[in-house]
Amino acid sequence: MWLFNIYKSENNFLYHLCMKFSKKIAVLMLIISALVLAQVAFSEAASKDNVDRFISMLSDEDKGVRESAVRELGNLEDPSVLEALNDLWNEEMEDEVVFAIEIAVSKLQLLDIDKAVRMNGAEGLGEKAGTRTAVDATVGEIEGASLFKQLMVDDQEMMVIITVLEKALAIEKEKKVKKAITIAIQRYKLSDRDSDVRKKAAEFFGELAHPDTVMFLGRALESEQDEEVSAFIKDAVSKTEWNDQVAITLKQLFNGITISSQYLLIALGLAITFGVMGVINLAHGEFLMLGCYVALVAQGIFASFFQPVLGLYWALAIPLSFIFTAGLGYALERSVIRFLYKRPLDTLLATWGVSLLLQQAIRNYFGANNIDVPSPSWLLGGVEVLVGLYLPYKRLYIIGFTICVVAAIYWLFYRTRFGLKIRAVMQNREMADCLGISTQRVNAFTFALGSGLAGLAGCNMSLLSSVGPTTGQNYIVDCFMVVVLGGVGKIVGTIAGAFGLGETNAILEFFTTANKGKALTFIAVIIFLRFRPTGLSASKGREDVRLETH
Repeated sequence: MWLFNIYKSENNFLYHLCMKFSKKIAVLMLIISALVLAQVAFSEAASKDNVDRFISMLSDEDKGVRESAVRELGNLEDPSVLEALNDLWNEEMEDEVVFAIEIAVSKLQLLDIDKAVRMNGAEGLGEKAGTRTAVDATVGEIEGASLFKQLMVDDQEMMVIITVLEKALAIEKEKKVKKAITIAIQRYKLSDRDSDVRKKAAEFFGELAHPDTVMFLGRALESEQDEEVSAFIKDAVSKTEWNDQVAITLKQLFNGITISSQYLLIALGLAITFGVMGVINLAHGEFLMLGCYVALVAQGIFASFFQPVLGLYWALAIPLSFIFTAGLGYALERSVIRFLYKRPLDTLLATWGVSLLLQQAIRNYFGANNIDVPSPSWLLGGVEVLVGLYLPYKRLYIIGFTICVVAAIYWLFYRTRFGLKIRAVMQNREMADCLGISTQRVNAFTFALGSGLAGLAGCNMSLLSSVGPTTGQNYIVDCFMVVVLGGVGKIVGTIAGAFGLGETNAILEFFTTANKGKALTFIAVIIFLRFRPTGLSASKGREDVRLETH
């Protein structure tokens, strides 16, 4: 019992001791918290006072005062001052103040939550980097050079900007923004007083080899006084120019593939129709145009009723464009064209009249002006496969879609019974009719297939250009050239003709102009057909084989 009383008294003592110290600790924590809150409140109030004071200085008559206020606002890291800086930028007449405003705005953009705005801020600061050396900073022989140096970032401001960029780089998570900030830092370091720093910056740009830095490096080379640093800059310029030439060449080849894919997708239906039926359809371009407008209508439906999933409208536009134009083509063949077989002139006039009717119908309903079809969000942007070589998702999609369509047509022609009938009618219509093949049904479904392929091509074409009543007329001549160049009867010939025409057109346009390139392409096709009238690949019928054997 005695021991229990001692144990109880000791516990009471410890309990009261702990309670006493706990109260003191709690009071101390409250005092510290109050001091911290007071300090924060005081800092915010002081910061608010500084912001108000500097903003009031923006209306001063002295441009030096305004420039100083702009610089201080840019260093406060307070995005709320952007509005005041933008207002001053719209009214400011002095170049020096405008220069300071642009730097301040770029600094503040680095703090934005939007990565695109941060990217603009990094690029904006990088563009202000000078290319002078210690000697060049004090020499200005002509008035233009003196004015240029007057608007360059001085050494003190350059160190501030580098510090801001390095601080932003340390916390940045987005890879593209980090790259832009790094490039901006190296741009300023190429103007450093230390030659070793400039060498390392020149090496960085040589490894980067980005075409956008060629002019900047050229200015740096002109103003560089150190021969060793100049050699590094020359090496960077040489690497960049070589990479630029490679990127331009690859980009032009890619553009040629894109153009060829468009030609192939449009001409495939025309080649099938002409090969099976012998009909030159001058309304083929209008089926292309209708496919564009089907995409426009599908986008409008989703915008009105399915706004949250607007990007999915393309999944509706693709099948609708094929079904609508194929159905219209089937109706046209059954109602008009089937009565005009073996009357080529009448067929030309009839299909030309249909094309004019379709154009006027579109003008009456949608208007005569061209309309842009908004692209799905998942097709925006692109991928940079090499430095300076940027491939848009839209063009990659069109190339991939064309490959899928060609594979489907090949399967239809060479792996199905219907394709066998089409090839039989294409090679010998009379013999196919004698064997019990319904040539009229083959004609109708073939014309519908060709019209549907034109609609698919038009739907995809709306991704690259605006839509108008005369959209089809811009491509119909090229399509006929592809068909004639490839030869009638084989898909391989159409593919070869499309890629031959597309790549030739892209290459000639690169070395001349768009109009001259197209004219030279047509001249080359005419010369080729002079020596090979049947085109690159033409089917041989029974009569052709018999003539060759005798």
